[in-house]
Amino acid sequence: MAKFKQGFKEQYLIDNTLNITLLQPENRKRENDYIIHWENGHQFTDKHLFELLLSNIENEQKAREFIDYFTNSEFITLNKKCINTNINPKKEVIDYVEELSLSSYLKLALASIIFRCDIDNINYNCPPYNGCIRHYIQILLLFGYKFDIAKWKLDKIKNINEHNIAKIISDIGYPSNRYKINNNDFKNLYIRLYGN
Repeated sequence: MAKFKQGFKEQYLIDNTLNITLLQPENRKRENDYIIHWENGHQFTDKHLFELLLSNIENEQKAREFIDYFTNSEFITLNKKCINTNINPKKEVIDYVEELSLSSYLKLALASIIFRCDIDNINYNCPPYNGCIRHYIQILLLFGYKFDIAKWKLDKIKNINEHNIAKIISDIGYPSNRYKINNNDFKNLYIRLYGN
């Protein structure tokens, strides 16, 4: 269990029902690193996020709208090589999602994705690393395989179905995955989509 720095704890309610907490562990990778907890103190995981998205976004149009809420927010800037984040103060992210016409769970998911991108940029700054790119591309892959959007898929991933999408997309985020997806695969898909 991670130990947390005294005093760094930001708790928010989404739609007055869902709790999201940002905490700063003592054993953080960088000085301003933090982690996300959801309801009942459970630490945020990619797999839980992907399952939440799969069960709450029912068609391609809704998936594209959700992506637009992310990319068009004032907190995210997509450029040719990196995804930059500008989150200060963090409360503004909550204010932003609260104004959207999304369900409470999708507001929680969107806020978490924005915070997760910030965390990735803190720990794996781009360049030289990918920062938020891997996580963002995983979200696109999730929707690409669920709704058969060809440009949001990778050739290396085969035999994926509605029952294993969340697990496979989560697993490819780790270096030794069975599909041999690596940082360059995420970066190359990002550049193909946004490099022009």
